Amino acid sequence: MAAVDQLVRHIVDTTYDDLPASVLEPTKVQILDTVGVAVAGTWLGALNPLIDLVKEQGGEKEATILVYGDKVPASNAAMVNGYLGAVLDYEDTHSRCGVHISTAIVMPGFAMAEHIGGINGKDFMAVVALGFDLTARLGRAHTPKLQPGCFYPSASKYFGAAAVSGKLLNLSEAKMRNAFGIVMEEASVGMVGYREGATSKGANSGFSSRAAVTTALLAERGMTGDSDPIEGPNGLYLGLHNKCIPEILTVDLGKDYAGMTHGMKLYPCCRNTHNALDATLALVREHDIKPGDVTEVVIYIGPGALWMFQPEDRKYKPANRTQCQFSMPWTIASAIIHGKLGIDNFTEQAVRDKRTLDLAQRVIYKLEPEFASAITTEPTVVEIRMKGGEVYSKRVDACLGTSQNPASWGVVVDKFRDCCAHSIKPIPQGSVDKVVRMVESLEDVADATEIVRLLA
Repeated sequence: MAAVDQLVRHIVDTTYDDLPASVLEPTKVQILDTVGVAVAGTWLGALNPLIDLVKEQGGEKEATILVYGDKVPASNAAMVNGYLGAVLDYEDTHSRCGVHISTAIVMPGFAMAEHIGGINGKDFMAVVALGFDLTARLGRAHTPKLQPGCFYPSASKYFGAAAVSGKLLNLSEAKMRNAFGIVMEEASVGMVGYREGATSKGANSGFSSRAAVTTALLAERGMTGDSDPIEGPNGLYLGLHNKCIPEILTVDLGKDYAGMTHGMKLYPCCRNTHNALDATLALVREHDIKPGDVTEVVIYIGPGALWMFQPEDRKYKPANRTQCQFSMPWTIASAIIHGKLGIDNFTEQAVRDKRTLDLAQRVIYKLEPEFASAITTEPTVVEIRMKGGEVYSKRVDACLGTSQNPASWGVVVDKFRDCCAHSIKPIPQGSVDKVVRMVESLEDVADATEIVRLLA
């Protein structure tokens, strides 16, 4: 049986009661974290052109745009909310394939659920777990280990998103396969504009969310698609870069859910900086390090993180927020100066801060080729050298928030509350508290989409 047949059947047949108990908590984390970073994504107002366009286009009032509260067609709500979830680079990252999965799963899920109506918490958790698992399987089948800077796996989230929408529509196996075939028409590798800091960075998550809703509705209405958009000659692998590890697609299907290996971000920047940031901030706290006393910071990295230092003109003199987010020297310098690295570190004023730019020039790297053997993010060693001759060092193999070093529910909630505090429009504290309680006991919630409306 072809992989697409097994995957489609699994998605169509699986219900909440079939999920392993170990999947439930990570799924709740993905949902709460994703809506939180999307709310915070309104902070800069970067998506105002898209939101204005969607409002002007009008249409059926089917689903809610987070924070703004406008009701628009479900496909457009999914697009805007998906884009909001990715614009700050604060959304989770899968530890094995590197794909930012949850925003492309949760956002079309909420939009389609609002369109349909009456989707309870159990059913919503099931579709999120299934969509996440499918995306991660497809992403991992591109490469056996994490390869930073390789974005082919990102195309897999189109399929996971389509699975979510199709499952909520209760599509048959034949129609679910057609949904996959149709969405392949739009799948792309994403991350096109991040190097230059284009404001379209993150749009891929919005477009995949919109495509998910649209393709599922088209499949429901009888449109057909490629019969094997995964392993076929024009499918996800052969059609993109002719590389696939097929056994990963279906191994332990229904038993091993890939949502267990996701990684929540605790810093709004590239995951490749997070081990170094954990180490740096721990040293700053432990030794009460003052920025003016630092003579040099040496970051020992594997080859997978080399692009955080190159090209040097962008990494040591970043011109905009996005370039700062993908610069190891800048993020480390900012963390030392402020004693933290959160959303407020990436304001326009912070990007131009001379203190940060000056300290960044003293952040250098040394390559440790043996770190390349890591299956997930490579280990990092940070060495901070002081004017008095002291040298402080710390190694981090798995930053807080990863599946190897998971964050507590309390840390997840703290991040969510901070994200809500950065909303472009105030969100009542009572609504924030209620969303936390609803997600924590989502299996008992009668209408999962109330979460979105409370945050609008």
